[in-house]
This record gives sequence, C-alpha cells and structure tokens, in this order.
Amino acid sequence: MKTLAWLVAWDANVIMDDDTSNAVAAQWLRKLAEVLREALDHAINLSNKNV
Repeated sequence: MKTLAWLVAWDANVIMDDDTSNAVAAQWLRKLAEVLREALDHAINLSNKNV
C-alpha cells in the first residue's frame, strides 16, 4: 500500500524535509488544494465577467 508521503514524493515529484512523514505530505496536499480552489475561483470569476 502506498502512503501519502510516497504519493507526494513520487507522483507529485516534491522533495519534503521529512520524506517519510505522512503528516508533512498531508499538509502539502492541503496547501495544494487551497491553491487549486483559489485558481478555480479566480477562473470562474473571470468567466462570469465575460458573460
């Protein structure tokens, strides 16, 4: 079974300070989700202005 740390390190190609910590990987994934939400919200707002 793959861990969050493995997922972030291998699939996302991110070097973490503690490459075995699932807690560190989960924190990185939360930050990524926040960035993606902000980008999608921005894109939606731009789209609504063009209607």
